[in-house]
Amino acid sequence: MKKIKIEISKYGFLKLKNKIEKPKFSIKKTNFLHKKLMLKFFKSNFYKNSIIDGYHTIHHVMPFIYWGYCFSKIGYFNFTKKFDIRDKYYFNKTINSNNQFIENFINFFNYKKNFKQKIKYLVKYFVFHLWIFLNFFQNSNKIWVFIDFKNDYRFNFVDKIKNHKNILFFRYRFPGKFYKSNTLNEIIFNYLEMVTSSTQLWKRAFKILKPKKVIMLDNLYDDISILIAAKNLKIETVGISHGPFFKCTKYLMGEKFLKNKKILKHDRIYVWHDLFKKMINDNSYIYNKNEIFVCGWLGNEGKFKVKRSKVKKMILAAHEDNTDQNSYNSLINFYIKKNYKIIFKKRPDVKNYDYLNQFNKKNLELVDDFKLKHFKNCSFAIACKSSIVFEYLFRGIPIIVPKTGFDIIFDFKLNKNIFLFNKNLHNNLPFRKNPILKRHKPSKKFLREFI
Repeated sequence: MKKIKIEISKYGFLKLKNKIEKPKFSIKKTNFLHKKLMLKFFKSNFYKNSIIDGYHTIHHVMPFIYWGYCFSKIGYFNFTKKFDIRDKYYFNKTINSNNQFIENFINFFNYKKNFKQKIKYLVKYFVFHLWIFLNFFQNSNKIWVFIDFKNDYRFNFVDKIKNHKNILFFRYRFPGKFYKSNTLNEIIFNYLEMVTSSTQLWKRAFKILKPKKVIMLDNLYDDISILIAAKNLKIETVGISHGPFFKCTKYLMGEKFLKNKKILKHDRIYVWHDLFKKMINDNSYIYNKNEIFVCGWLGNEGKFKVKRSKVKKMILAAHEDNTDQNSYNSLINFYIKKNYKIIFKKRPDVKNYDYLNQFNKKNLELVDDFKLKHFKNCSFAIACKSSIVFEYLFRGIPIIVPKTGFDIIFDFKLNKNIFLFNKNLHNNLPFRKNPILKRHKPSKKFLREFI
């Protein structure tokens, strides 16, 4: 086994033989590769073993495969074609949150807990049992709710629930041990075993505390055991979307071989807007129409009725996690050279913005949040794939996106609001009348789920 250092450039790109390797992402090619791999897995004996208690579960690990392997393999082809699973790779610096795909690819083959993580897991295991014991006396027969809905900056609806007496907020996930494997099918199956390994633990908790229902995020990722345990004990489960999503959100869409199978899924799922309900209806092999409901917008309640006036040479932009940073940078650079001022919104959970140092700081202003004057006076907004585009859509602000293979933003089919970049688009775009996307408050039906 060789130790190989991976060089990351000053602005977050991969360096191969002292040359910057800028990724060439393609959702189209990624979809093709993912279907090919999953069909191969489906035809193997591993797939039969992935059916747990009669439920087909493989769609829950598809994001791991899609983004961790397929998307990265296509985007960083010159690196991934020479990748050797037997070698140990490490980075010369921390990867920026806006471009973690290469790190995801490395971890796809070397996913394992270090000693510190193992100790943390054992402590959490002990604390969970203590939590069960303490709640037994006063919190039996409650509605269990992921605490993410209360603590995560993306959600802002918990205060609208009239009565919290029936709610028990909980925070635990228990991913198991991942065994290193030598083939893709083994890796996929072992990852599935890891995220389903805590089923008995959750069963024990459910049998003692007897929840009425469990309300969770749609993306369980590293511990789907909780859903298996709830199904086995016939406990009602409700999934709530983590926010906007796209057609490549595989744990919601699946692949064709899952059609008409007995799927491990929530009894019903809530999405934030009619756009997303239609997207699932049109593309999903997981959920049926009668299982999908619109809850309304669960995010920030800023002022959305904005009369845009006094348009200035100003653009709105924001940090994007795991994006096509090269294409996004090119868009930012183009408009800075056109002497536009860019108001750049930071993300609450991201601290490092060194990649912006390559731009003229006189034309770039970092803010924690957009203000009313920014929405009123901006010419337009730019984005690549961030869900923040809805802050613009709800206010009738046109959006320019770069030419990129990472073109998932067009899944929304809002061609009167979202425009593909060309060099002259900015000349007349600010003066067009753009439709305003309707935004609905959390529905009464949704809020009643918590009572």
